[in-house]
Amino acid sequence: MCKITTHSSIMSFDKNKVSTLLAQCHRRCCVCHRFCGVKMELHHVEHKSDGGSDDIENAIPLCFECHAEVNHYNDAHPRGRKFTGEELLTHKRQWLEICSKHPAALISAPRDVDIGPLEGMLLELEHNDAVINQIVKGSSWQEKIGCVLCDNEYGRSIAQGSLLLLPDELRKLISMAYAEVGRINTFVTLYTNTRPEGNAFAEATNRLLDAYRKSSDTISAALTGLGNFLLQDKKEETK
Repeated sequence: MCKITTHSSIMSFDKNKVSTLLAQCHRRCCVCHRFCGVKMELHHVEHKSDGGSDDIENAIPLCFECHAEVNHYNDAHPRGRKFTGEELLTHKRQWLEICSKHPAALISAPRDVDIGPLEGMLLELEHNDAVINQIVKGSSWQEKIGCVLCDNEYGRSIAQGSLLLLPDELRKLISMAYAEVGRINTFVTLYTNTRPEGNAFAEATNRLLDAYRKSSDTISAALTGLGNFLLQDKKEETK
């Protein structure tokens, strides 16, 4: 059975009807129409905590990015227009109609399987956290020191405005974490450009190790915070 990143472990949508729905939408997001493959989630249009049912009519297939947009609109700092249940059902109905009546349109449509910037940033923070832990807590830190940390997904989140979906405190925490990433990468450059001998190299090494150590808690907290944020919709479904 293909693994689908959905609420499959906690939802009670009928499995056979889920399979039919995924086939009807051709595993494309009902909002942006990108091909998702296994990178697809089923969203309760009306949350169970608000009285929504597990009937398949209340389910809409979404890509990671659109799912984050739908679930995590920041009401405290609204930007743009929030997705409504009525709009989501209209997107679903229109897309399924296109897939059914105009399947030729799918042949020329691009098969974009890229994940959204928030999910990408979660993986990026996970990588950075793992690298730092190997250096700070590992016995073979000499083999890892000088490793450049990643920040591409953070830049993509800024460029696409995805950070506006986050609560203020989490956004500030992530900003602090990536400030530490930038600081480490600056010290990595100084370290790699210093001849591996004498006091200058020892100072560069100690300065870089200290930067790794000081960043550990902040980056770990940002990883945990973003992970919990992206799981809020799944927790909501179980209430």
